Amino acid sequence: MAEFKPYVPAESNEPEFTLKAVLVGILLAAVFGAANAYLGMKAGQTVAATIPAAVIAIALFRLPFFRGGVLEQNLTRTAASVGEALVAGAIFTIPAFMMVNVSGQRLWTDLRTHFWVGTFILLAGGLLGVFFIIILRRPLCVDAKDLPFPESTASAEIVKAGQAGAADAPRYVFGAMGLGALLELLKDEKGLQIFKEEVTLPFLRFPK
Repeated sequence: MAEFKPYVPAESNEPEFTLKAVLVGILLAAVFGAANAYLGMKAGQTVAATIPAAVIAIALFRLPFFRGGVLEQNLTRTAASVGEALVAGAIFTIPAFMMVNVSGQRLWTDLRTHFWVGTFILLAGGLLGVFFIIILRRPLCVDAKDLPFPESTASAEIVKAGQAGAADAPRYVFGAMGLGALLELLKDEKGLQIFKEEVTLPFLRFPK
């Protein structure tokens, strides 16, 4: 059996920049961005949204009333990935302005009064990233013999599996999301809180 290789020819009329792809990409970017902001501020680390966004895009564009091609799926995945990456850059830089002292005084005393300054910083960083990717896209993606980055390779394999008709990946991702939501419900103070995030012993204390 020959290896399946997805290919969209240059002369293809398959839609790519569609309204539904853009809207779903913005929605996923907001969801993954909020999740990354919460995780980064709480645990000091973030997660990449490229792979789960690719799986969710494949699942959404398979729905009978929301069918879309691989190019629309790729646009949605890219938007979601860029959104969470921008938030990751923000939560590791903006708090520094709150901690820096200049002549014995805090540079920023609160975020509310510096909202537009922070917005401008994020906008400038996002546009700078877009400009760089325009320059680097050809040597890193188009002309590269193989995708050199593990996450890119995994995303490409997910797209291949989606085009080939594989259905296991969405089931695993949505199942993991459901399990995570259940665990959060069982440990959160506003949920059922059957157990807690920390364990206290007479001489030991394991933090969150």
